[in-house]
Amino acid sequence: MNNRGGFGVQGRKHSLIMNLPRLSRVAICSLLLGATVWMWSGCVVGRQTAFNPADFGGMTRKGTGVVTGQVSVDTQNHGTIYPHFQQILLVPVNAYTTENVQRRFINGENLRAADKRLSQYEWAVNTDGDGNFSFRGIPAGEYYLKGDMPWITTYVSTDDQGISQRLYVSHFKYYFTRITVKDGQTARATQFDQRSRERQTHYAVGGTLYHPPPNVEIFEQH
Repeated sequence: MNNRGGFGVQGRKHSLIMNLPRLSRVAICSLLLGATVWMWSGCVVGRQTAFNPADFGGMTRKGTGVVTGQVSVDTQNHGTIYPHFQQILLVPVNAYTTENVQRRFINGENLRAADKRLSQYEWAVNTDGDGNFSFRGIPAGEYYLKGDMPWITTYVSTDDQGISQRLYVSHFKYYFTRITVKDGQTARATQFDQRSRERQTHYAVGGTLYHPPPNVEIFEQH
């Protein structure tokens, strides 16, 4: 999952930020990169649970379980949207992964990046264009299915000198669910916990080096 942090805005770009409709201005940390300003909802905070490989015992072996489903995310202004070829992760349930779900996904804390060893115990697939996904060869056990759903809003902003620019604001929302996998059986997930609030991660000025990423839905904002 992506980790987010930083601060510093100057001059005219600062006025653009202040004029962004509905863009949260409570971000403690942000980072100015050319024509793109990255926004976060708080500085990085430490984890309380240490990574213990023993908690993932047996999860690297080949299993016979299957996990399928469809991801959909409810948004405040754009209804229900589906991830288009976006990554979704399957990770075993234990104290370390539960802290991540509770503090990052539910409480909205900007946790320090996970221990790099976690990737040895994660399964990752991409959804199709309608949010459908499938994991195969999964060992029996309890897992979190998790991901973040991105989308972009765009609009034209005119400054005091009458100069108009197209701006893009990137949004995302975390989702997750807990699922039980059994050998030789298929578990299906279609309902995901969406208590995570919607977040804005950056804005960018169109016509610069910025180009909206592929496979992310764009909504015109008036």
